[in-house]
Amino acid sequence: ERVRRILGRQRPTHEVPPVWTSLAALALVLGTAGSFSAAPSGDETTFWAAGLTDSFAVVGTAGYMAPEQIVTGPIDFRADQFALGAMLYELATGHTPFQGDDLLALIHQHLTAVPQAPMTRRPELPQGLSDIVMRLLEKEPDRRYQSAEGLAHDLARVTELHAAGQSTVLTLCEHDFPHKLS
Repeated sequence: ERVRRILGRQRPTHEVPPVWTSLAALALVLGTAGSFSAAPSGDETTFWAAGLTDSFAVVGTAGYMAPEQIVTGPIDFRADQFALGAMLYELATGHTPFQGDDLLALIHQHLTAVPQAPMTRRPELPQGLSDIVMRLLEKEPDRRYQSAEGLAHDLARVTELHAAGQSTVLTLCEHDFPHKLS
């Protein structure tokens, strides 16, 4: 729910999506009443571990960079979608999607490895949530969500289905449309 609210505040629908280039360098500070604010915090980020703990954690940025940021490809808001996927993966599983003993190993993982689906690590997670996170972590930007609205729609649908005790398996991206045609 909080992720959907953050996406809703990302921008009005008619505006061009912002490119934060590193969501991991953005502090998401969530208050007890469900309010939140965002502020740059240098090379690290502070974020609330939704549903896992009431404490804050500090995480470096290297684990959240999209592959196109590493190989200097064209970078747009979909790099932020990747970073959000990495953050959600960690919040849902307690593990980062990519691991390495050093920066080079971590970069190699980002470019070549497909992480385990979150449901593999935590079988109690809704299938739909696991699928959304994996979509966000796609190597190719064109295979990720193309809009915050599409992502927010799928998150809302999974939330509704899960709350109703129904299967959360759904066709992703049915309401996901790019803001400009290429």
